[in-house]
Amino acid sequence: MPKKSFQRLAMPAGGSGRLANFRTNFVGRMVGDSAECSRFQLEEQILTEDADVDLTKLAQFAVKHQLPHAHRVAIWKLLLKVTSCFPEARKMIAEHRTQEAEILLKSLSVMRMTSSWSSSNARGPAEVQPSDVDIVRMIQLGEGRLPSSKDKHCWDLQSQAQLAIAKQMLILCETEWLDAFWLTKFFDALLASVFTDDVLYKVVDDVIERLRAAHGDMAEAFDSSGMWARLPFRFWLRSAAASLFTHEPLLRLWDKICGCTAEGVVTLMRTILISFLAEVGPHIATNQKVKEKSPMEVRLTIDMENAIITRSIENVSGSGRFIARKCD
Repeated sequence: MPKKSFQRLAMPAGGSGRLANFRTNFVGRMVGDSAECSRFQLEEQILTEDADVDLTKLAQFAVKHQLPHAHRVAIWKLLLKVTSCFPEARKMIAEHRTQEAEILLKSLSVMRMTSSWSSSNARGPAEVQPSDVDIVRMIQLGEGRLPSSKDKHCWDLQSQAQLAIAKQMLILCETEWLDAFWLTKFFDALLASVFTDDVLYKVVDDVIERLRAAHGDMAEAFDSSGMWARLPFRFWLRSAAASLFTHEPLLRLWDKICGCTAEGVVTLMRTILISFLAEVGPHIATNQKVKEKSPMEVRLTIDMENAIITRSIENVSGSGRFIARKCD
């Protein structure tokens, strides 16, 4: 029996084994026998700091293949343009990013808007580990929209999405909070540019319409109970399903989002939600009839999560709408 991962359907709130094959896969599958880009040159592009990186080819690889965990942060930083594809600019940009983040964190501390770790000590920013809430507040401060003290517990859709993303980025980056901060900010900005209000409402309507057409019994139960309105579709889309899946399966999904076009992101996320609710929706409908259970309480194994994500990626790839982003 596969080990089960017990989850509550999340609502908005305030392999090493592949590493040895990464270079071979990248070269062999992506650029083949290209005379202009030798095996050594391509390795240098991705795994060293003194060569230009072809972002378009990197995006193509991210869309077609799963990224090895050890290189994921570095590749995402390139694809999301946290850092530069040109080696001569990387050091300067890294210094600027560090200074900006540390100033934001220090400013929050002075305003007593940070988590409890900073309220009772005088450690510098390099010695602390900001929380997910701190990361969101830093982004808000940098954008000039930090809430007042009385409103600091009020979270709009954008802040809810940033918080969910920050939780995952902190896990991914472990002790490197600077990377977590910048990846959260840039990944959220990517999603914000894709999922405008109009797009969000259109995708939600499309998801519901397709589920009604394919799963009549579930749809009828959802209609009678008002469940459609209770499901946080817009949050799920805007946060790229950050609360729907456990960490490792989710990263596979985000690999694709970092590399594909806006149309690909929309199509993939729509397919993910349809596939996810087709799996858990009947259980939600059943739970509504059992008083001792919350309708949102579902059980998914890691295998089930991976199957949903794999099936969705394959469906979108087969449709021809899963295209890597062309990077300038």
